[in-house]
Amino acid sequence: IGIGQIIVNIISGWYYVLLIAWVLIYMVHSFRSPLPWTVCGQEWNSPLCVPQGARVLHDANATASPATSQSANATGDTVWQHFVVNGTADVKGLRSSSEEFWLNNVLEISPGLEELNGLPWHSALALFVSFALVLLCVIRGVKSVGKVVYVTATFPFILLTILIIRGATLPGALDGFLFYVTPDWSKLMQVQTWLEASFQVFYSLGPVWGGLVTMSSYNKFHNNCMRDAVILTFVCEGTSFFAGFAIFTVLGHMAYNLNVPVENFAASADVDRKFVAFEVVMTSLQDHMPSVVKRWEIIMKIVYTCLLFLLALPLACRGGIYLFQLVDWYIASFSTAAIGLLQTVAVAWIYGAERFMDDIQLMMGRRPPYLFNVLWRYITPVLLLVGFSF
Repeated sequence: IGIGQIIVNIISGWYYVLLIAWVLIYMVHSFRSPLPWTVCGQEWNSPLCVPQGARVLHDANATASPATSQSANATGDTVWQHFVVNGTADVKGLRSSSEEFWLNNVLEISPGLEELNGLPWHSALALFVSFALVLLCVIRGVKSVGKVVYVTATFPFILLTILIIRGATLPGALDGFLFYVTPDWSKLMQVQTWLEASFQVFYSLGPVWGGLVTMSSYNKFHNNCMRDAVILTFVCEGTSFFAGFAIFTVLGHMAYNLNVPVENFAASADVDRKFVAFEVVMTSLQDHMPSVVKRWEIIMKIVYTCLLFLLALPLACRGGIYLFQLVDWYIASFSTAAIGLLQTVAVAWIYGAERFMDDIQLMMGRRPPYLFNVLWRYITPVLLLVGFSF
């Protein structure tokens, strides 16, 4: 189990830093005016590009960019830069300017996984800077990580609030909001819904990544771990739910511009965790080779970061997004659920749930509710086994 957790964290550090690289690319472009993902007519745009703020109307008046109106096929009038032109326009297959910026400029996406098609220089540079930033944040060990997390764990809440306020003012935001909060009870009958939900819990809470064990090992012996577990659960899942409002208000606006249902648009369509994943690997090495790691800690971290950077370069290629999705599903998601099942069996049945509850009582001064015993021994393993059977 421990080796599996180390492998998962190595893979996580290998491919998830790519997300930071993409954020850096957007940050650099955000200093341009106008924002390149809000307009068409750029070298990466296609004739079917729809700029931000344009409104596509099916079988009615249609507002489109000059590039879009070249292939209009909507019965009625097409509005083009305040001029009314009678004709037809093909409004199927239209793509927003932001989508084309992402696919054609940031990713420079290739037709498929079998065609990596080289490495864009901006992706390689952003990936290098991302790994350098992670290395700087963890170079001094867990103390430096703790200081950095004060920023990386709190600042996103400020940004999310700003995004939600801004998104709520956009046309079509209400449609996205209603799509997000309106339950579709039929989805509960689909196995895929439960699989996706379980994988999301494993990722957002991180119970089997080893990060919680690594960070909590620095706590005092009598720390109230039960309280921390409850707080962690509510904060993590509450944050995920809160972030959904920022995402779906913007999706509603983009669907409004393209005049498609939110569910159709959505269907087509965390930084501090990297520090923790880094520390899981380093702490594991320190436990097995304390004298070596203590002497060469900084050098080992630099070498480890360089190796991960080299391994991540194929993911930054033009076809790397397909490899990224495969790794994300089969390794980061599926493997964590497998480790979770093994961990539950090891604690509840091999070590013993009663002994584990005795250990918690020794630390906290009281035993957890008996419900946890039932969850550890029966309910959680059965649910995970059922999930794997599908």
